[in-house]
Amino acid sequence: MKRALDPLHEEPFDIVVIGAGILGASIARDAALRGLSVALVEKRDFGAQTSANSLKLIHGGLRYLQHLDLARMRSSIRERSVWLRIAPHLVEPLPFVVPTSRSGLHRKTLLRAALQVNDMLSRDRNSGVPEERHIPAGRALSRNETLELVPELESRSLTGGVMFHDALMYSAERLVLAVIQGAHAAGAVVANYVEIQGRRSAGTGVTTLAARDHRSGSSFEVHARLVVNAAGPAAPTLAARLLGHSTLVETPYSLALNLVFPAREHRVAFTLPSSSRDPNSVVHTGSRQLLVVPWRQRSLIGTAHYPLAGRGGDLEAVEDGTVERFLAEINQAWPEAAFDAAKLEHVHAGLLPTLSDSGSSPVRLLKRHRVVDHGAEGAPWLISAVSVKYTTARLVAEEVVDHLFTRRGSTPPPCRTSHTLLPGAPASVAELLAAARRNYGELLEGEVLEHLVRSYGTGFPRVLDYRRTLPRWDERVEASAPVIRAQLVHSAATEMVCCAEDLVLRRTELGPRGLASDAALAAAAEALAAAPAPAG
Repeated sequence: MKRALDPLHEEPFDIVVIGAGILGASIARDAALRGLSVALVEKRDFGAQTSANSLKLIHGGLRYLQHLDLARMRSSIRERSVWLRIAPHLVEPLPFVVPTSRSGLHRKTLLRAALQVNDMLSRDRNSGVPEERHIPAGRALSRNETLELVPELESRSLTGGVMFHDALMYSAERLVLAVIQGAHAAGAVVANYVEIQGRRSAGTGVTTLAARDHRSGSSFEVHARLVVNAAGPAAPTLAARLLGHSTLVETPYSLALNLVFPAREHRVAFTLPSSSRDPNSVVHTGSRQLLVVPWRQRSLIGTAHYPLAGRGGDLEAVEDGTVERFLAEINQAWPEAAFDAAKLEHVHAGLLPTLSDSGSSPVRLLKRHRVVDHGAEGAPWLISAVSVKYTTARLVAEEVVDHLFTRRGSTPPPCRTSHTLLPGAPASVAELLAAARRNYGELLEGEVLEHLVRSYGTGFPRVLDYRRTLPRWDERVEASAPVIRAQLVHSAATEMVCCAEDLVLRRTELGPRGLASDAALAAAAEALAAAPAPAG
């Protein structure tokens, strides 16, 4: 996948998708798989904004039981199964422990009943999913079992716990990239660092968009029969710019934070009661729950939601004091951990859509996605889509593409994205890893080889091909992470990398693990220079 802008200048596309986070990427892939000519453009790097802010969870919506939203829960369960099916190297089951107490809504009898409802609603959760990625049924835990898994839950009121399973992304960044690679493989023209700055004209069934390449500074035109605005928090601003007036897609946004700390050696994710309440819950369970998620030798803690001045746009920086405010909430819930800024490895920050009355704390999140057809505003060529979570982006994309066909006056062909594997997806991760160890075990240490299999799936041998031409190909970029020099050069040559930050922050786990050091960035710059083909 090389960065080439000339194809963007050619004949009009059926669809131009603006914004290459998980939603825009999913729309482009779906449309291309259904036979439309598609362009996908992103003004920054792929997945660089809200899609990069994540607890790495693909969740089945168990929490929606307390919202009494069974339909949303059911769709989340189905979409979790889809990701486990189409990207088993990048998504895997994750056990969760919720502590139980003697009274209130966290009594074991009530939580056991919740698990029974969850199991009933998710009875088909493993349909078509590789056996090694099956989601087990939930179960109750004794007090001793709970404390053996999470000693930090010790308290006089603890009676035990319940365990259920959700799904964890090995890399949220590479999952977005895999969806984009899938769109490209299906025929979509893809380009990062291309900004749509406005509309030149619209008529005779074709809209002309003004575009700018942020790498070269050049301007050019892109022609589309239909335009999909999937620009995330920038969607309202983009829609207004394309239409020349304020629009129906106006949506307020809030700041969401997830913090990354050194690993606490937990084998399970677990919940901790916070001092704040969950304003999105219909059944009030008292305090809201913080989630502690083990990921890649790190502990992720989230999610905090804070009001945001303004109505979306790009998030350039987190306001002073915001991280400290969340740290204080975490330490109140988990005083023994004594987290402070010195222990903080990385901050995931992004913007999430909220309800219109969320001008102050506590934030009330938008519960359902929005698809806005701007035909009512005199712009039948423009559709805007606002998603609310990573898990259901594929499903929202399916709705958008169905609408695109209807807008074109044709019957939508069947959607293929729920069963078409993403590039690199193996039939069995365990079998692929076993074969990798047999064939390459003498070349690389086990941790690095497993990392390559999990990151690239069946494509991992292409990284190893660099052993023939690249000096120190197997050298780790950072001693504490299994990322090697060959990965940097491979990504620079084949994954549309334009700068060192792209490599460190979004093609490897170095940035998300808090390892974006000067040395890592220098190694990335060296890889860009050594890549056998220019990235752009």
